[in-house]
Formats: sequence, C-alpha cells, structure tokens
Amino acid sequence: MPERRAADGREPELVSVIVPARDAEATIEDQLAALARQDYAGAWELVVVDNGSRDGTASVVRSWAEQLPRLHLVSVARGGGAAVARNVGVAASHGDFLAFCDADDVVSDHWLTALVTAGRESDMVSGTLDLGALNDDLVRAWRVQGIAADHLPPGLRFLPSPYGGNCAIWRSTLAHVGGWNADYRVLEDTELGWRVQLASYRLSFAPGAIVHYRLTSKLSQLCRKSYRDGRAEAQLFREFAVHGLPRTRTLRALRTWAGRVRRIPELWKSRAQRGAYVRVTARHAGRLVGSIRHRTLYL
Repeated sequence: MPERRAADGREPELVSVIVPARDAEATIEDQLAALARQDYAGAWELVVVDNGSRDGTASVVRSWAEQLPRLHLVSVARGGGAAVARNVGVAASHGDFLAFCDADDVVSDHWLTALVTAGRESDMVSGTLDLGALNDDLVRAWRVQGIAADHLPPGLRFLPSPYGGNCAIWRSTLAHVGGWNADYRVLEDTELGWRVQLASYRLSFAPGAIVHYRLTSKLSQLCRKSYRDGRAEAQLFREFAVHGLPRTRTLRALRTWAGRVRRIPELWKSRAQRGAYVRVTARHAGRLVGSIRHRTLYL
C-alpha cells in the first residue's frame, strides 16, 4: 500500500496544544509555566480539558489567562480516560497540527518547536521522556527499564509506540484514523500509534521534544497502573494479532509466574526491589484478567 502523506514539508497555520487534566491542582501550574516559556515562533493555542476534576484544577488554569492569552478551558462533566479528554480537546481546538502533553509533566522550552519541525516531514511525531528531573532514585528504580533517547521503542515486540503525553499529529491524519480510541483508558497512545502506521502514515521520533515525565510515586498507584496496563495489553493483542502482533510465549509466562513466587522473600530486602516486583507482578495479573475479559490468550 502506498504511504499516505499529510505533511510533505508544509508549515502548520495554527498549532493546538491539548492538555487533559484531572485533579491536577498540585502539578498543572508547573506545566502551564513551561508552556508559557515555549520558544516556538509560530501561532499556537492552548486547550486544557478539565476531565472531571474534584479539586481546584480549573481555577489554577483560569489564573494563567494573562500569561497564556490563547488559553481555552473546556470541561468533561463526567471524567473518562485520557482518550476521551483528548478527543474533547481536539473538538474544541482550531489548529491543523495537534500537540499533546499531560498536566503532571513539564515540557522543555524547545518542546513545541521540535515537534513542529519533525512534523513537517511526518504524519505523527513523538519525543522523548526525561525521568531525572521529577523523580527520585527510588521511583526510577521501580521502573527498571529506562527510556530510549534515540528512537521510539516497539511496543510488545510489534510497531513503534508514541508517548501520549509527548506527541503531535496532523488533524487530517487523526481524523482519517478515527481519533483517539475511547475504549482504552490506558495504552491509548500505543493503540493510536499503531493505527496510524497501519493506515500507511509515518510515525517519527523528535529527539529534541523533551518532556520531564512524572512517574507514579506510591506503590498502590503503581500496582493499579501496571495492572491496567496488563489488561490493556491483552486488549491490544485481541485487536492487533491479525496485523502481526506476536503472542506471548505461554511457557515463558508460566516461568515468570514461578519466578514471582520464588522472589517473594526479596520483598522485604528493599523498597526498590519491592516496587519493581509489584510493577511486574501486577502487569502479568492484568494480562491474565484481560485475557479472560477479552476472550484471548496473552499472558
């Protein structure tokens, strides 16, 4: 199938930066300040989507109206996942090039310029995540694996995956593939990125588009996030296996579970090992439940 092209070197007339926010009163001000420092010379607007917040998120956003004159605040009465909020933000925006970041992270000053530069020759772009600025050593240790600084890693041994909190896409491309998939509350960025590529659009990496990413800092939150990721991975397999997403090796999965049991005594050695154990175990538990829910086998 010939590759479709949405960009071919053209400049956006207007860039829309879309930020979903839910109960982000404690963090969103840092992100708004970072957006106010952008060095992008073209026209751009900012759309913040209050995704059912129960705190003062909306008040904080309104207080930045003077520093960010093209700031728009829209609301989702009953909060859904990030995909729902991003779709609402897209509908409320006016730009032909759409950039996405999250309310609890901090974009670098060159972030938007780097995304637009890469977008001139790509249909969708994604940058890199810095884990050092907003996270201590313990929280980074829980993740185990770092973030690639020179490419977008393949998700689940399949296609490269963008980061939802650090990506941009031409409006025409997003419309053609049907927008963000609201059936996914997590890994919606992976699902969208794969649909974009399978529709013969180009996803590329923008190394200069750096977002300082905030990791989950509580074990209970890490457990819930990893569990939801695992369930969504089974959902992804059900939908993308026909396109070549490989199945997990059942024998290897069983060995992983055996290893989880053997490593239980290590939980009391250190908080770093405890967090890494919780992350991996919860993810595999999520895959098991997701396999049952979606009537597939992805362990």
